[in-house]
Amino acid sequence: EPSLHRSVVCIGAIGLVACAWSLHAQGGLQLLSVNAILVFGVLLTVLLVRLLFLMARKSVVPLQQVPTFWFFLGCLLYFAGVVPVIGGIRLIYDRNPVLAAALWTVIPILAILRYALAIWACLLARPRTD
Repeated sequence: EPSLHRSVVCIGAIGLVACAWSLHAQGGLQLLSVNAILVFGVLLTVLLVRLLFLMARKSVVPLQQVPTFWFFLGCLLYFAGVVPVIGGIRLIYDRNPVLAAALWTVIPILAILRYALAIWACLLARPRTD
């Protein structure tokens, strides 16, 4: 769909500008570019929500049978969860480093969920040999 293609290009351009700005502001690649991660996370979340709504509107089969639905849902859950966790850790760390370290464990859990849904999508997409 042309509008989705334009959205992807626009979000990619905004993300690259945010990444370049973040790297310039911190003076290079020495540190994790948290600002760029947050911007990309928000942009990808918006794009994935739009994509899933388009799939829901146009699908002729139930979405639970569509492999790309599960793949994109996993990506959405990951990026939508990473943004508040990483953004919140920066605020929490100064007051409670132990809580911030515990909060960091959410990231691998989100990654496991994302890849579990990707595996499910692959299983749904495999050719049937009945």
